[in-house]
Amino acid sequence: MMFRSDNGGLDAILKRPEKKPNPTFWQGFFSSPWRHLADLLYEKRQVEPRYHTHPVSIVCVSDTHNNEPNIPDSDVLVHAGDLTQTGTMEEVQRNLDWLQSLPHPHKIIIAGNHDFALLSEDWRSLRWGDIVYLQEARTKIRFANGRTINFYGELGGTCNHGNLLFKYHPHEDTWNDKNPQEVNVFITHAPPKYHLDVDGYGSDHLLKELWRIRPRLHVFGHVHGGYGKQVMTFDRFEAAYEQIRRGHAGIGALLKMCYYYAAYLLSPAAMKDAIPRTTLVNAAIVGGLRDELRREPIKVFI
Repeated sequence: MMFRSDNGGLDAILKRPEKKPNPTFWQGFFSSPWRHLADLLYEKRQVEPRYHTHPVSIVCVSDTHNNEPNIPDSDVLVHAGDLTQTGTMEEVQRNLDWLQSLPHPHKIIIAGNHDFALLSEDWRSLRWGDIVYLQEARTKIRFANGRTINFYGELGGTCNHGNLLFKYHPHEDTWNDKNPQEVNVFITHAPPKYHLDVDGYGSDHLLKELWRIRPRLHVFGHVHGGYGKQVMTFDRFEAAYEQIRRGHAGIGALLKMCYYYAAYLLSPAAMKDAIPRTTLVNAAIVGGLRDELRREPIKVFI
């Protein structure tokens, strides 16, 4: 685990991505034909989240950076880190006080790369109230409808994107087999690669870990421009797409994607429902080059 700032906060802020490039069709095609076509095909296939007969509502937020957005009611409130801007004890406590004032019966947070105090030895001296703090830890909640859901959270690494705490070289695997497989809700600060990460700024090792543990929901933030919700499947279509994005395959993998997409369209509903999947949520509240944008929390049912 590394604590470093490299070129400093200002340099990181000026260089950070805020939105995915949106070239014309021909610009994208001539730049990287197989990748561009794979992106279009991936966006074309819409897979519904997995539903449960006894749903639990979870409202997801991240990267509030001292802002206090309006939080809708839910069974669980999850904050995926960067509550603060400078990470002092006083700043963290103000944000914990705000979270404690909310009516949600269950509140779970992890640290972000700005939240220095949460990674210091003094974090236990903070007033936590009804908030559960997870750092390489899990908690289990049993709900009134009979459901029991396992939550696991950790900051992990931020893959040289951003500044301040917990940055790793992209080739350094900080995730391999660390996380328990019986996780229903997985909370990290950084996104998985190629998913709600603007243009590949997420962690490839985290993506591989998702394939292993396959949670029902993965909540994250950090890359502000990746805000949104997406369903990731664990099937041959997804595997072919990732091979193209990594630059390990070309037209052959693209043809496979076309075949798997056609097969999906022709499949009966029961076969579609049987595909393993994870709902991904990048819940970054602030956005814009100067963090001038404010987004809404994202509420999901699992």
